[in-house]
Amino acid sequence: MGQLEASNRIFDPSSIQPGQVLRTPAKGILHLVKAGQTLADIAATYAVPLKEIVSLNQIADPSMIRAGEELVIPPSVVSPWASVMHLSKGVESRFIWPLLGDVVSPFGWRTHPVLGYRHEHNGIDIDVQEGTTVHAASYGRVVFTGDQEGYGTYVAIEHEDGYITGYGHLSKVLVRKGQFVEAGQAIALSGNSGISNGPHLHFEIRNGPFAIDPARYLP
Repeated sequence: MGQLEASNRIFDPSSIQPGQVLRTPAKGILHLVKAGQTLADIAATYAVPLKEIVSLNQIADPSMIRAGEELVIPPSVVSPWASVMHLSKGVESRFIWPLLGDVVSPFGWRTHPVLGYRHEHNGIDIDVQEGTTVHAASYGRVVFTGDQEGYGTYVAIEHEDGYITGYGHLSKVLVRKGQFVEAGQAIALSGNSGISNGPHLHFEIRNGPFAIDPARYLP
């Protein structure tokens, strides 16, 4: 069932209608190649050897895959789409939740919980235990991993149309700068790094330099 949902980008299995045509390869999952995505990126996303993707799809030159092309991914225990279904709450949206938890500090002006001064909070804080898996809110390229002032260990992903998502106060990073990731792919573990009053995830969405309330986009 998971292969069928992933191959057809099904957010909510209950939404399937009689007569709807669904596609699934005999072996594996259909993957739509995105602009700038490489076979190495795809292999890392699904945790399968690159050579297996090359062999199954009879690819003569691994450097020549094109955006919009569909590839069959060998069966794998790793499927980002299962996370998409869970974190989208069954609703198709521009971004999915990076993880689920209570929003303990919303976007906007607030009193800093540690430093005590008034400031503009450019994201939302999601209350989760340290070590919780953090997922990419949409597909895109990792443009930063490392220490960010105040936010501790931090990951930034650049998406289409100038959007960037940021993930802060992490305990561990699971991706590298320059890597292309899929929506729902595990990118980090939550933590308590930086200036923080307890384990949580700081999540933000930017359009260019402008911070946007994630509540406008999250399902």
